[in-house]
Amino acid sequence: MVEDSEDLKDSGSQRIWTETPIKRENRFIDAVLSYLMGPRFLVYASCALSIWGDRMWHFAMSVFLIELYGHNLLLTAVFGLVVAGSVLVFGALIGDWIDRKPRNKVAHASLFIQNSSVTACCVVLMLVFSYKTEIEQMWHGWFTVFCYAVVIILADLANLASTALTITIQKDWIVVITGDNRGQLAGMNAAIRRMDQVINIFAPLSVGQVMTWASNVIGCGFILGWNLISLLVEFIFLSRVYQLVPPLAVKSQQNAGEYVIERQVELTNVPGLSEEQHIYMTMTFHATIIALLADLNLAFSWNPKYAAEIEKMGEK
Repeated sequence: MVEDSEDLKDSGSQRIWTETPIKRENRFIDAVLSYLMGPRFLVYASCALSIWGDRMWHFAMSVFLIELYGHNLLLTAVFGLVVAGSVLVFGALIGDWIDRKPRNKVAHASLFIQNSSVTACCVVLMLVFSYKTEIEQMWHGWFTVFCYAVVIILADLANLASTALTITIQKDWIVVITGDNRGQLAGMNAAIRRMDQVINIFAPLSVGQVMTWASNVIGCGFILGWNLISLLVEFIFLSRVYQLVPPLAVKSQQNAGEYVIERQVELTNVPGLSEEQHIYMTMTFHATIIALLADLNLAFSWNPKYAAEIEKMGEK
């Protein structure tokens, strides 16, 4: 009996010893799956897809406008003017809309408007590049001007929707997800900033290679396909995050004799903010003004002879 009990103990100890690595591996796999299905990773993935699409689109849009207008920077300058002016004019309205509506509706609407505008703009650009000669002969050339206006308006609408989505996710959702933990908030903001810097290098490089080795039409098709896939993936990820984090369904309120919605400010200056937020918004405002004035100057002072000089410099 003593020997049997010792054998049982030995076999039990061997069983525990052989099961320990398996349990560790299972715990590791469970931890990885839990992180991949958690709200932080889903937010990172959604931001990465959104940032990659934005960087590709901003780079390609400038190149497309230069190609459309005969290697002239006039359309690019007008586009920059419209984008900077629209953000300056509609920035406060976007902030009010974000504050009034539920978080999931704001995110989904911004995502849909952004991707659908880019998709429609890509379709128009593909048609213009494919049938440029025929379009220039319609309406004594005015149909071409109409196409240029449609492209710039759609691109500007996509930029406004991208601004709303960025404010919603990076300035509101992340704050709710991290709660009162400022260390986690700083970590998530730093991670998204690093992704932004890295993507800012590789995204234009990727779409530039497609446009160089293929054509502008295929480049438009590449961006179009990316936006359709990104729309579906981001919609699923953001919906999952909204389900995993119940506080996102509740917006903070202040009850001091009246119903006031607590605002998350990005583009306007209001009292009660910290010194760092005031500095950040002031720098953003002045940068927008500088960009607006530069684009305005280039748009109104452009002369066709500049294009000839630029072409001569390129030939040299």
